[in-house]
Order: sequence, then C-alpha cells, then structure tokens
Amino acid sequence: MQEKIVTHRVITPLSYATLIVPIAGLIIALVTTDLRLLIYTHVITGGTWTGIDLFMGLVMTRVMRGLNPEARTEVVKRLVPLLLFFMPVLAGVAIT
Repeated sequence: MQEKIVTHRVITPLSYATLIVPIAGLIIALVTTDLRLLIYTHVITGGTWTGIDLFMGLVMTRVMRGLNPEARTEVVKRLVPLLLFFMPVLAGVAIT
C-alpha cells in the first residue's frame, strides 16, 4: 500500500489580503493627509504586530513544549511561512 501525501497550501490567494489591507490603509492615509487615519493605521498595525509577537512568545512556546517532535515540525512548517509573509508588512506599516 502506498501512502497518500497530502499537501496543503499555506499561503492562499486570500492571504494576499493580509498584505494589501495594511499597505492600502497607509497609502490612503498618506495621500489624503488625514492624521487620524494615519494614527489609526499605526495603532492597529502596531497593536496587531505586538499582539502576535507576544502570543507567539508566551503561548506558543508552552504549546510547542507539549508536542512531540513530529507535531512540532508540522506546526512550524505551516506557521513560519505565514509569519514570514505577514509580520514584515505589519512591522513596516506600523513603523512607517
């Protein structure tokens, strides 16, 4: 018997919305010179960036300790591409 290998797409077309929305908010705030929108975009992206960072550090480290090595590998295989895709955009928009 052959094992069926199932592959899951980690980054889907819907994932691109996570890139477009923060960047679009920043561009709209800069073009319209609306200070409130710029502050709102900064606070939302910065808060999301900080929240994800704290969650990964405080919660996921404890979760990962309880998993066997194979399960850890699967979690990391799916989580790292998403974070490498999403976190630089949040950080860049929040800092800008």
